[in-house]
Amino acid sequence: MVIHRNLTIQRYLNQHIKLVDTKIQKPVVNRAIQLKHNTMKQLIYLAALCYMGLASSVCAQTKVGGGFAYGSSVSEAGLNLRAEIQHDNKISFVPTFTAFLTNTRNFENNRSIRSNWFDTGVNLNYLLIEGSKINFYGLAGLGFTTVHNRQTNFRLRRIIRWTNHRFNLNMGGGIVLNTSCQFQPFTEMKYNFSNASQLTVVSGILISVGS
Repeated sequence: MVIHRNLTIQRYLNQHIKLVDTKIQKPVVNRAIQLKHNTMKQLIYLAALCYMGLASSVCAQTKVGGGFAYGSSVSEAGLNLRAEIQHDNKISFVPTFTAFLTNTRNFENNRSIRSNWFDTGVNLNYLLIEGSKINFYGLAGLGFTTVHNRQTNFRLRRIIRWTNHRFNLNMGGGIVLNTSCQFQPFTEMKYNFSNASQLTVVSGILISVGS
């Protein structure tokens, strides 16, 4: 009689735990699918902006390049890629993409969090001072940041993953060295205004590919 009662209780607990687990997992899966869908829509939107800028500037001077970056919030170095489409003597259209190295934070309770940080942006650069050797410009634009996080609890042997998305307002400036060849070194500093703001410094080279 006692054995039968214990089996009944065990069967009830198993069904109850399975039901609760299903109720927890289903919203999480749906949210992950929704976040992925929103990310794709936003990337397509940014790609469309870049395409329109390129299409409207076919006859303008175009530069491509990139360099090394550093982000104050992610506290890691990264790789920056960009294109610069000259609209006129003062204004240029600059889509950029930056991928930072993985940031790992360790905590005392046998827990660590790894974050992969990606920045995409579209800026307008305005030439402020044109010199014989150095040009100074200001910039303003919009950006989109994606941060993939992975939390590992070594004591419980549990892994939790989640992704953060946010739009940014970019403001900053930079300098470009005028050279006699098609390679132009540059250094840029911009601040991303958002709920997790970040100062990003980029230094690299631009290469003229069209005129």
